[in-house]
Amino acid sequence: MIYAITKSNRQHAVPVLTAMHHDRGQMFAGRRNWDITDDKIRYVQDRFDTLDSTYLVARDASRRAYLASLRLLPSMGPHLLQSKFAFLCEAEVPVGVDIWELEQICTSPSLGIWDSAHTCLQLAAGLLEFALLNGIAQLSSIARASRLSQILSAGWKCAPPGPLRSVDGEAVGAISIRVCSEALQNFRYWLSLSSPTLHLEEMAQAA
Repeated sequence: MIYAITKSNRQHAVPVLTAMHHDRGQMFAGRRNWDITDDKIRYVQDRFDTLDSTYLVARDASRRAYLASLRLLPSMGPHLLQSKFAFLCEAEVPVGVDIWELEQICTSPSLGIWDSAHTCLQLAAGLLEFALLNGIAQLSSIARASRLSQILSAGWKCAPPGPLRSVDGEAVGAISIRVCSEALQNFRYWLSLSSPTLHLEEMAQAA
């Protein structure tokens, strides 16, 4: 199940958000040298984790345990690509009311390789459902070269707004992803989904 955490239901999601930030710490500490975190070792939260952030969270259907998450930010406000990595775009950073930034994709360290991949597919389906429901036409993101190739091979409709550049010794690039129902149908097919995976009830009911 995929749940959306917004400013309207965040008060019910504190335990889930705490688990998310701790798992970010385990996943990114020692692998990232980008100066965007307050605590790189145990609890990763950066200055873009604000009330304007929307989080999509995958939770286990039976135990309701946290499994994976991502962060969305409207591009009309402060976001990572514009504030710190604008040099990854040859022209201006994509900005608009229907353009949101996708960042901080994280899976629980407790998941095995297959479960992690499957959960990411569910998260992708939930992301597209959320985007289509909320009039989001394009997603921007930043990724290492290896992740960019995975995104392209997964069937996303996307294009890079600039070439790869070296960031702390890694090849990194920006990417613009077009939101469309065709991509959503592909993910639903791969997951054998006959109904939406995004649950819009209050987090209090999902806790």
